[in-house]
Amino acid sequence: MNNKKVRLWAAGLLLSLGLFGGCASKEQGTETQEVTDQSEKQLAVDEGKKQLEVKWPYYEIIKDGQVQGYLLGTIHVGKQSMYPFPERILGDLEKSFNFITEIKMSEFENPETGEKAQEAMAAEEPLTTNMTDDAREKYQEILKDYGYQEKDVASMNRFGVSQMLQAKVLPAVAATYGVDMQLSAHAKKNKNQKNIGLETVAFQYQVLPKMYEEPEDINAWIETLETKEKYKEAMDELLQAYVDGKISEIYENPETSGMSSEQNEILLVNRNMNWIEQLPEYLQKENQSFIAVGAGHLPGEKGLLNLLSQAGYETSLVTFE
Repeated sequence: MNNKKVRLWAAGLLLSLGLFGGCASKEQGTETQEVTDQSEKQLAVDEGKKQLEVKWPYYEIIKDGQVQGYLLGTIHVGKQSMYPFPERILGDLEKSFNFITEIKMSEFENPETGEKAQEAMAAEEPLTTNMTDDAREKYQEILKDYGYQEKDVASMNRFGVSQMLQAKVLPAVAATYGVDMQLSAHAKKNKNQKNIGLETVAFQYQVLPKMYEEPEDINAWIETLETKEKYKEAMDELLQAYVDGKISEIYENPETSGMSSEQNEILLVNRNMNWIEQLPEYLQKENQSFIAVGAGHLPGEKGLLNLLSQAGYETSLVTFE
């Protein structure tokens, strides 16, 4: 993905489970689909295509020679042909005492999640208030490309408009087959397993909209919006990068991801630093926890892999035949 504007938009798909899931649920009525609804063979078929060979970013977390837990970098959208998961991943998930995700998966079933999404997307004044005539014309053209009129998003801020555009790009099935959702469906079958959220939906809706405050000038921000076709291409490229095991190349640093230093701090660094303070508590016993967070949180100097190393853990990539 060479276009940094499009790459920045795509960052939310990979790194913000509540941000993506809440909007998708509001706009499209997306619900988590139980794996048990279909046979494993059916999950391996996607529109007549054979199963994709996913290079899963899956790691053992080791300390003092003992496996303390597991870490899977996820993506919040997916395809049916990515599954079933390797038996090794499902086996490790089943024997883990904790299933640790960005937010508790049950929050998606809470009616308050939709309310928080609406609050986070509400504008104090219309975005068009300080737009030039040229910027407003482009804004209207962009909205039309997605099937909206200006009145449809008149009450929304930048974050809200961006999420409404995103919801038009992503089919409901993309969320259903997100790695998090599929893992959650399996985890629900594991008796006595506890799902722990590293943060809440409320926190994500408080912090992540700040990603859309750049550039400060509304007319310059309008220039960052792209067509539905380009955003769809960005999603496809991002998902393909995940399948090919190349996500770390995109999120190694702000320059490669298309984010500014400030946006990188908001979306990645600050959250990673908060998570690394919590994780040792859940990694005190052998096979204590299975951790599943956005794959973009793993690479880089302030990525979880390096932070775990600094905390005295070894991470070993698991490969699959």
